[in-house]
Amino acid sequence: MKAYRIIVSGNVQKVGYRNLVAKAAAELDINGCVRNLADKTVEIVAEHESEGVLNQFVEKIKVRWGLIRVQMVGIESVPASGHETFEIVRGDALNEILESMDFGATYLSSMDGKLDKIDGKLDKIDGRLGSMDGKLDNMGGQLSNIDGKLDKIDGKLDKIDGRLGSMDGKLDDINEGVNGVNTSITDLSVDLRTYLEPKFQRLEKEIEKIKIKLHMA
Repeated sequence: MKAYRIIVSGNVQKVGYRNLVAKAAAELDINGCVRNLADKTVEIVAEHESEGVLNQFVEKIKVRWGLIRVQMVGIESVPASGHETFEIVRGDALNEILESMDFGATYLSSMDGKLDKIDGKLDKIDGRLGSMDGKLDNMGGQLSNIDGKLDKIDGKLDKIDGRLGSMDGKLDDINEGVNGVNTSITDLSVDLRTYLEPKFQRLEKEIEKIKIKLHMA
């Protein structure tokens, strides 16, 4: 059987540290005891067959939890006393009650301070959420304005599309008109040629006759 005598210093009295030590001992099946000493330290006797388990126990009791602040842990090997359980060695009943009341009052005071901090943080979160809500409202208004402008643009595009459709129809009419003019010009050209060609032929014959008379003279 292996045994350690452990002296723990720091803020370890009147803060529930002995109860935490007893819980750690129960989890590792360690026998022994824990008591407060007059110099504000805590003495622990821990016994187990395995030194490795005892070292695990030492690590478990090095804590900073709630108001508990372990600063130093002194360890020495001692002969085993044959403890069959792990017990909390308590002092005078009245002192223990007063100690428990001190712990409760101190812990509640600590919790009150933490709750004040949490309340302050919640106020900040609430303020930020309010700011975000206002920004979202502003964004919603801007989106509504954009939606209205898009509707106006869509209406104008519809008008432009209608005008382009009208212009397309007019261009078709103009194209048909041009084709008709081209046809008329072609027809006129044929008619004019048909009319003038005999005239030119007759004129050429008259000119030839005049040339012949001039040579004979």
